[in-house]
Amino acid sequence: MRREAILTGIALLVAAAAGADVVIETETRDPRVPRGSGAPIERGRIWIDGLRLRAETGSSAGAGVVIFRGGGDGPRIWTLDPADRSYVEIDRETLGRVGERLARARREMEARMASLPPEQRAAVVRMMGDRAPVSAPLEAVDTGESDRVDERTCRRYRLVRGGESQGDVCVLSWKEAGVRRTQLRVFRELARFQRDVIESLGAAPGGQLGALPFEVFDQLDGFPLRTRRLQDGTAIRETTFRLVDGAGSKGAGDARFALPADYRRRELLPGGSR
Repeated sequence: MRREAILTGIALLVAAAAGADVVIETETRDPRVPRGSGAPIERGRIWIDGLRLRAETGSSAGAGVVIFRGGGDGPRIWTLDPADRSYVEIDRETLGRVGERLARARREMEARMASLPPEQRAAVVRMMGDRAPVSAPLEAVDTGESDRVDERTCRRYRLVRGGESQGDVCVLSWKEAGVRRTQLRVFRELARFQRDVIESLGAAPGGQLGALPFEVFDQLDGFPLRTRRLQDGTAIRETTFRLVDGAGSKGAGDARFALPADYRRRELLPGGSR
């Protein structure tokens, strides 16, 4: 199943060259490992133009491209695989077909479970218990504390879901960052669509904390300089963000947000999404 790849692709919409309103460079690493040790580091760029976004990431494991287009005829995401020149498209129609297919699969599973002896049925329920969707929203809690990222002082927010701390994000004021919240409104559109995609794929909305948790964007009073994923109070994944001065040029490079004509389409789920 390509579900994990799709979710990873969505999470990589974080990571912006000329031809857009805003361009962001990103770097993701394991902060427990010293720099220069040979540990894998992901570097990426985001191009943002209104409600259009293109993200490219690359590491020793390979490269990935994700394009998001909001507004117009409805939101859609393309996850591109440059290695074999293929793509997966996700829009409202695709989600509807996938949702119907998964609903049929659930009904079939429930029918099979109903025919099992009570002991076996209880064992299956226990086995699937940890896969139940997490409905609690992610919250950004202002700690009132400051930190330093790339020689800049930022304000730290704790990321909490269901009372459990999942990570933190450190933000620079919009004025100091030199960018307006409205220029990044695509993050809000992406957060809404991301939740629809995850729920249609039968995953937990809580999922793993992505490099940039879009769902808390409106709760942050500033531009994120760094996000960290925590485990038992220790940072295990860190992503830093840097605005590229002078890289954005409004109205240029529309092809950057379009699907390449020579890419072949793959289905969202194996065996087709119908």
